[in-house]
Amino acid sequence: MGTLTNGRTTIPYDNWTAPHLNWRKAGRTDLAPILKGCVILAEAPPAKNHPHHASRAGRG
Repeated sequence: MGTLTNGRTTIPYDNWTAPHLNWRKAGRTDLAPILKGCVILAEAPPAKNHPHHASRAGRG
């Protein structure tokens, strides 16, 4: 199980597309309902063998 925090409160939270991550959202937003028109972010581990992992797009 991951978590969701707004910097003041932390609750258990799992996003089914990326389970077991710790998610953050803006500190001025509340946590209920969890997705209230606000972006949430999580730092994920590197995507090994993903086709964009070694991309050099934008370098050139």
